[in-house]
Amino acid sequence: MDVLDERILDYDGVRFFRLISPSIKLPLDKLYPRSINKEFFPDAQTEIPVSAWLVEYEDKLIMIDAGINRQGEDQLPVSHGAVPTFFDQMELFGKKPEDVSKVILTHLHLDHEGWNTLFEDGEWKPAFPEVTYYMARAEISYLLSEKGKAEGGDRIFTNSVLPLFLDNQVTVISAPRTKITKGIEYQSYPGHSPGHSVVWFSTPNAEICFCGDIFHSARQITQPALSSSFCRNTVQALSSRKTFLKNAAARGALVCTAHLSSPSAGFIVNSGAGWAWKPLQSA
Repeated sequence: MDVLDERILDYDGVRFFRLISPSIKLPLDKLYPRSINKEFFPDAQTEIPVSAWLVEYEDKLIMIDAGINRQGEDQLPVSHGAVPTFFDQMELFGKKPEDVSKVILTHLHLDHEGWNTLFEDGEWKPAFPEVTYYMARAEISYLLSEKGKAEGGDRIFTNSVLPLFLDNQVTVISAPRTKITKGIEYQSYPGHSPGHSVVWFSTPNAEICFCGDIFHSARQITQPALSSSFCRNTVQALSSRKTFLKNAAARGALVCTAHLSSPSAGFIVNSGAGWAWKPLQSA
């Protein structure tokens, strides 16, 4: 199986294409500042994969999250290997931007909203001009709050969200659970960010979930109390993580992640009093 094949998954009649961005490189104590003793791990580094997904579902092509664009690469500590643009990757999969019907965003952090827009002719424009973008109202509100602005939220809004509103391409979601279309539900799991959500797909025989940043590593599955430095509300993030893990295990769902290594999809399984990660290839 070559690298490209590893990024094409088939499950219960649904085909997934994993779109990758440059990995985020961080000292381990920066990712988990509450649990890593820098005295014992002074030089420990970690590299976090970044994935978005294209999903062929009910004769539609749907994108979940939008990765890191070239401008985002300048604002995040990413590895600077040769990673093709999302559009070049789509071409490798035999897809075109105009094939996409919906873009569903789990949240609006830099590594999830990048390819919402393109900078062309001196302005930001929607990267997918014919699609509907779905995002949580709480995410937008936070970007425009004083705290959000202090973290660069106004720049994210101006570059990656406002152009979509100007072209009337946004559906804003406020309810904790929202049916987007037949078999697709958007559910709020806040904590990592105020409006962080997951996306559930239902097929006749299976449940599939795109979990955003419920966790950044498999370690947070076995140790759900471990929150990353990116979580805005760690108490709320823990509650959401445990609820999600319980639900995903009970439903036997295939979980497609944003930050776990290839194949980046697998199953949450019960393990003793907690949970464990079972990658798709060994399921």
